[in-house]
Amino acid sequence: LQVCPVYVDVTVQPEGSLREALAQVASFHRALRETPGRTIQVRTAEDVERLGAGGPVGLLLSLEGVEQFGVETWPAEVFHELGVRMASLTWNRRNAFADGAAEDGGGLSRLGRELVDRLVELGIVLDLAHASPGTFTEVLARAAGAPVLCSHGGCRAVHDTPRNLTDDQ
Repeated sequence: LQVCPVYVDVTVQPEGSLREALAQVASFHRALRETPGRTIQVRTAEDVERLGAGGPVGLLLSLEGVEQFGVETWPAEVFHELGVRMASLTWNRRNAFADGAAEDGGGLSRLGRELVDRLVELGIVLDLAHASPGTFTEVLARAAGAPVLCSHGGCRAVHDTPRNLTDDQ
């Protein structure tokens, strides 16, 4: 299983965010079409079960930050239809939805709480990589019972940096 993150660099934000994200999703779908039989898009648990030794490589479309949503939650539905099945709210920085790991405090905004609820309803796995401690705690509480993970982070006890997780996390 390969996670394929859509990441929009700060240099194109905010005006080009949606266009850049959609271009990356189009590239993802083109790669799937160019590798029939060797790759499959993972949209469901049944798709994951098809993976294994000698089988196709599963490609999971993910959002690494939701800056391309602007200040709206409806894009979550569009990206879900395009096959996104995992999303993080931030990429280190604060956005309209939540504080990232580079921020000292806060967590979810009112808009962020709405977005978390919508992502949970859609069945999108919430990724807490790049989340601030406040965002981390609030998402766990708000999404209780929903699939939540931290896709890439280390142990803060080993290397003390805001991107790594505390023992409590």
